[in-house]
Amino acid sequence: MEDNQITGSVPISVFNISSLQILSLAQNNLSGFLPREIGNLTKMQHLQISRNMLIGEIPKEISNLAELEELDLLVSSFSGSLPMEIFNLSGLRVIRKPPTKHRFYLTQH
Repeated sequence: MEDNQITGSVPISVFNISSLQILSLAQNNLSGFLPREIGNLTKMQHLQISRNMLIGEIPKEISNLAELEELDLLVSSFSGSLPMEIFNLSGLRVIRKPPTKHRFYLTQH
């Protein structure tokens, strides 16, 4: 679904496909918030949501993605900190995020 000029919010139904392993919604015109239901994607390995107009904080439920290896958030308008729980994901190898000047940043508590 990458680079298809999809508009509106991410359909909640996508987050009910618990066996989904790869999801690329990059380079669309998606807006709104990333819902907490993202935590239902427990088999997700590669999640690309970069280059959209999503706002708000990344929900802490993203740490439920136990098999996540790659998270791409580049060119995003998210605010706040990346939930620290995500660093407990043993398979996570790549996080692509905007530089700190873009309002989204990593912090350590």
